[in-house]
Amino acid sequence: AQETETHKTNMLQLIQEDQIYEAYEYVQSLPPDLRAAIKPFFVHFTAGRTTEMATAHAVVDLLQAFLRGKHLVVPAQVLLEDDEYLEDLSGGVLGVPVVLSPNGWEQVYKIPLAPDERDALKSAQTAIAQSIQAFVEVPSE
Repeated sequence: AQETETHKTNMLQLIQEDQIYEAYEYVQSLPPDLRAAIKPFFVHFTAGRTTEMATAHAVVDLLQAFLRGKHLVVPAQVLLEDDEYLEDLSGGVLGVPVVLSPNGWEQVYKIPLAPDERDALKSAQTAIAQSIQAFVEVPSE
């Protein structure tokens, strides 16, 4: 948690100094688990200024990984089924870091979770399920 905070602070400092490209490159240089944790903050704190650039870079990263047959860890919203690591969350949709390959997403990228983080994920999963259910139950006219 401390390492994540340190990297988030470093990235935010670059953004405050209007060094958006440097902040993006900083995030990209992080190991996959930290990148998956920090990148959403980059997008949040640069929204409106760099959305197109960040989206373009993300698409290029994905395409390069697919074309080169490499694996890439990215945050993604997926349906968790029979996942040993998140067994108490199986059967629902959740945003988690996943390992992507040219064949699609292969597995959840395992990072240590504190009990309160796991509880927050369960709450998020419940909210997502309720939203999906509300959408599905909308009567057609």
